[in-house]
Amino acid sequence: MSLFFESRTSSERRKVVILAHDGVNTDLVAETLEAVSNVEKLGASTFAITGSSRPNSFALLGYTGLRERIFVSAADRANFQDALDD
Repeated sequence: MSLFFESRTSSERRKVVILAHDGVNTDLVAETLEAVSNVEKLGASTFAITGSSRPNSFALLGYTGLRERIFVSAADRANFQDALDD
């Protein structure tokens, strides 16, 4: 059964942040690090989705920490879904 429909106790639930990104990054490195730190304090994992054909992958990687958590095109689908399932 899908994770979206399974009943889990609060200790078993996974916290996920989905970042919708336009591919253009105007954040300062310090802002990115602060945001990542705040999300980690919550015990959440960050995933990024972008509609840009040429996103700032380095910036997105700064938020997610792992390439598999970034969805840019259909070629990323399997790895992205696997990362969500982990």
